[in-house]
Amino acid sequence: MSDIEYDGFEFYSSQDPFELEYEIEQIEFRRCWKSKMKGRKSSFSISPKTARSQSISIKFHSVNCTKKPSGNKARNQKSRVRNSNGFGCDQQLQAKTKSDSTTLTEESKQTFSIFRRRFYQKHRDAIKSSLKNNSNIKITDIRLAHVNKSVQDDFMGTLAKESSYHPQLVYHGTKSNNIVGILQYGFLIPEVPHPTNAEAPIIKMINGAVHGTGVYCSYTADYSLYYSSDINTLLACAAIPHQDMNGRIRHRHGNILVLPNVLRIVPLFLVDFEYQNRSQMNYPCFKQHQLDEHDERKRRTVCLRKYFQKTLNYLNDQSRSQSRYQLRIVDFHE
Repeated sequence: MSDIEYDGFEFYSSQDPFELEYEIEQIEFRRCWKSKMKGRKSSFSISPKTARSQSISIKFHSVNCTKKPSGNKARNQKSRVRNSNGFGCDQQLQAKTKSDSTTLTEESKQTFSIFRRRFYQKHRDAIKSSLKNNSNIKITDIRLAHVNKSVQDDFMGTLAKESSYHPQLVYHGTKSNNIVGILQYGFLIPEVPHPTNAEAPIIKMINGAVHGTGVYCSYTADYSLYYSSDINTLLACAAIPHQDMNGRIRHRHGNILVLPNVLRIVPLFLVDFEYQNRSQMNYPCFKQHQLDEHDERKRRTVCLRKYFQKTLNYLNDQSRSQSRYQLRIVDFHE
C-alpha cells in the first residue's frame, strides 16, 4: 500500500493514545540500537561468550581500558630506568667521549671539562663502589659539581705546574651550607685568607686540627660520612698531594690526607646516597638551586647597597636642597 491508500483507513482502540505513542517510540529505539550494535566492531580480541565468563581479563585486555601501575610497581619501574640509564655523570660525560682512554694526557690537563671527563672515566668504578662496605647505604646518583670558574682555573694552574704528579681521588664530607661555599670559593683553610680570591670569607676552626692545618679529606668515602651531618651528599674531589724525594705522599695519616694548599684540590662530583635501614635518618641531597639562591641573595644585597648609597647622596646634596625652593613675594592687596 502507498501512503495515499491510507486516507480512508481508520483504526479504533480502547488503549490510551499516549501509551500507544510511547510503545511505538520504544520499539523504534530498540531497533535503532540493535542496528548500531551490529555495525560496531568489538574492542575485545575474544568472543562475547568468553567475555561474559572472564570479566576480569576483559578489563585488562580491553583496548579502551588502561590500567595504571600501583605505587610499588611505579617505583620499581623508576628504579629500573635509573639503573638502565646509569647516574647523571654517566649520561653527561660518557655520551660526549669519543675515546675510551683513561689516561690523563697533556690535552686533558689544559681544559677543566676534559680533565674531569678523563678523571671520571678512570675512577668511576671506584666512586660507584666507594660505599660497598656499608650494606645499609646505597648510592643513588653521581652528579657534576657546578664549580665556579675561578676555582677551576686555580686548580688547572696548579696541575700545569705539577705535571709530574697524578691527581688522586679523595672524598670530603661536610654540611650543606659549606658545600655552597666550597663550590663558590673552593676549599678554605680555617683562619687563613684565600691566596687568589680576596672575596672568599675567612672561616673559623670547628673540628680541630689533629694533623695540622689544611684541607682535610679522605681516601675512603666511609670516613667522610661522619662529617655529612645534615645532608646525604659527599664531595668526590681530585687532589694533588705533596710528595717527597722518594715519591712518598706527605701529610698522609692513614686514610686521611691533609693539603696545606687549597689550590691543590677541587670538587668534581656530588655523590648522593641514602640509608636503607630505619635506624639512620635520611636528609635531603644537595640541590644546585641552593647555590643559585646564594648567588642571587648576594647579588640582591649588592644592588640594594648601591641604590641605598645613591639615595643617601641625593638627600644630602645641599645644592639640590637650596635650589628646590624659590622665594616669592606676593602682594595680597592687588
